[in-house]
Amino acid sequence: MRLADRHMLHLLAEHSSLVRESYSTRQLHRVVGSTLALATERLSAEYFDSTKDRLYCGDAGGDSRRAVQTVLHAALDALLLSIGPITPFLAEEVHEHRGAQRPPPPVERVWEDLPASWTDFDLARRWALAERVREELAPLLHEARVGGRIGGAGEALVEVRCSPEGGELHVALESLGAELNDLLGVCGTRVVGASAAGGGGEDAAAAVAAWGGGEIVAEGCAEG
Repeated sequence: MRLADRHMLHLLAEHSSLVRESYSTRQLHRVVGSTLALATERLSAEYFDSTKDRLYCGDAGGDSRRAVQTVLHAALDALLLSIGPITPFLAEEVHEHRGAQRPPPPVERVWEDLPASWTDFDLARRWALAERVREELAPLLHEARVGGRIGGAGEALVEVRCSPEGGELHVALESLGAELNDLLGVCGTRVVGASAAGGGGEDAAAAVAAWGGGEIVAEGCAEG
């Protein structure tokens, strides 16, 4: 599995733990809030967007596409178990549309412990740091689109200057490798230390030309 898949499994493990605790203490509002956040933010706005190419364009039997399907199966399972006690008829109706090889109906099941391997706090921390960069990057990409410098974020080559060089943010971003592009929604990313700022402009321009468009639109200093 890719890092994005492993991170989604971590989020599912966190959600399941919160929902189980909330049901045991009769805090149904926490169940509803966490389930809505999982469906609308973590799945729809983030995971679906970053994996759509693998899901729709990847080899049907390829490991990468199957990994996405595995995560989506686990996500649907978590959602149905979460809402089952509150909206049993809805959960049952959705369950009936699953494939032939499906688990028992949600109303006939109980929460089970998820694999310990799904929990990865180190990856979650690195991912959270990258998401902070994405938030800072969004207005810069918007400005570049409005100014006509790029047609969309997918054409942008981004440079992120981290301070201090070699600090937590710098290490976290570099550890994500090429998946940082998917997380930021751009075609390419250069991660450099603050001391290297201003260097490598010609290399960056060559990379832009080789990849067919766009330009460096973010050359700010992001502190971890």
